[in-house]
Formats: sequence, C-alpha cells, structure tokens
Amino acid sequence: NISGRPKLFGGSLEEYCEATGEDIPLILRSCIRVINLYGLHHQGIFRVSGSQVEISNFKEWFERGEDPLAEVTDASDINSIAGVFKLYLRELREPLFPTIYFDHFITLAQHESKQEVVTGIRKFLQTLPRSVVCVMRYLFAFLNHLSEYSDENMMSAYNLAICFGPTLMRAPEDKDQVQY
Repeated sequence: NISGRPKLFGGSLEEYCEATGEDIPLILRSCIRVINLYGLHHQGIFRVSGSQVEISNFKEWFERGEDPLAEVTDASDINSIAGVFKLYLRELREPLFPTIYFDHFITLAQHESKQEVVTGIRKFLQTLPRSVVCVMRYLFAFLNHLSEYSDENMMSAYNLAICFGPTLMRAPEDKDQVQY
C-alpha cells in the first residue's frame, strides 16, 4: 500500500485499527454518519444496489485514507454509500464473527434458553480483540437505530439479519450458506 497503511478492503480489521490508532475505521464512521443523516427513511437501504462506479470510487478514496463522503449533503448517493459499507465488511480478511466459531454459534442459536444464548455470546466476546468488539458495538448500535425506522425503510431486524448475517458470520466452505 502506497500510504504505508495496512489494506482497508481485504485486510485485517485488527491490524488496521492498530496501525492507524482508529477505534472505528473511517469508512464505517463516515458511511454511518451519512446514512444516519440522509438514509434512515430510505426504503430499501442496504437492499437496493448502488452504482458500481461510485462504489469503486468510494473504495479507492477510503483505501487512500481520504473521506469521499465528508461533503455529502443529501441522499443522492445513499445506495452507493450503503454498498461500499457492505463491501468493506464483506471483504474483511476475517469476518467480525470469525469463521472458526461458526459451529459454536449455530449450537448457541439452538438453545431454548435465551439466558444460555446470552451467556454464550458474552463468553465469546471476551475472547475477541478489543478493536473487533469496539467495531461490533458501533455497528450493532447503528443497525439497531436503523431498525427503529423499519416502518419507513423496511429494514426490520429480520431484514437486516438477511443482509448482514452472511457478511458478518460467513459459513465455512463445507457448509451451505443459504441453509444457515
């Protein structure tokens, strides 16, 4: 990387945060800021594809450490902004929920006791690096906030899970992603 920074897209979240000193990568902060300002009421946010040209341009700017969204004042590019946001999460070298824990999470989800599920997730979170937990908290606070507008944007918790589940917790190659 020309800038001497670790790769943002396709790189390690932990390495990036350590090298830059950012608790939350600029791409997440910037995209979430714009979506909070102009996209909460946008029907189909995260489901409608943006312009591939715009997404690629945003990606290049962010990779250089620049913020192409700093001057955004409307929702005209909101689907492309949501697209680069999802692309970043999808291209992380290791998803936020590491693939090696996939079977563990599937087992947890099958518990009938919500308390057992919560206890299991808490134990798991304690094993993750601080940078990953910070990003998880930031991301899930945003997604929760976005779901509060589901009457308008159609992004209920269920729809958000469909959009983000495969990105945040990829199924191992020997498992059928759709089934899980």
